Amino acid sequence: MNLSKFRNKLKDTRTKKGQTLREFANSLGFSSSYISKIENGKVNPSITSIEKISEKLKIPMSDFF
Repeated sequence: MNLSKFRNKLKDTRTKKGQTLREFANSLGFSSSYISKIENGKVNPSITSIEKISEKLKIPMSDFF
């Protein structure tokens, strides 16, 4: 999995949809600081988190391999 590609796509898609970190994180049951850390490469998300984020953004996980 290309986490760099995932992080970039996460941030780009989230902002294009007009969602703040807080709104996006709350919709998934995550903290906004966790999403920020993912986007900035400070934490590697679990596969479960990647699945939830991918589903929310409607991006197939296969796009990150």
